[in-house]
Amino acid sequence: TMMFGLGGAAGSFVWANIARKKGELNCSIAALFLVVPFLVAYLVLINNKMAIWILFGVGFCAISAYILMITLSRYATGLSLGQRMGFMAGGTWALASIVFMALLPVTEHFGSNVILKFTPLGYLFSGAFGLFVMLKFRSPAHTKLPAQ
Repeated sequence: TMMFGLGGAAGSFVWANIARKKGELNCSIAALFLVVPFLVAYLVLINNKMAIWILFGVGFCAISAYILMITLSRYATGLSLGQRMGFMAGGTWALASIVFMALLPVTEHFGSNVILKFTPLGYLFSGAFGLFVMLKFRSPAHTKLPAQ
């Protein structure tokens, strides 16, 4: 919706500013975890007309996390910057498409409301995976990313 998109536009600028001091990966993980309370509040209040405003908070964090993940490709090695960013953005959408395809039989059997109610778990999983990556693959001191 428009509220989700507006939240994402505003959040991208705010989170980018924070990420300059705290690091893109740290902020991306924080944003993924912060989506969860907004989503849960939205799902609890979904029948209330005012619940649409909560989607601003969802977009503020969710879209920002995605944008910050793409900026992480600056630090990767190998291909050109444009190709790395393309793989990051395209890979994210490809993985999401695979998840959506896997969920089709579940949706056909149980309905889309069940999938919607479990959406916060996807963000929890993503944030937890980000923490795993951050803790498991810490860079040596001389190769740290800026602001980390």
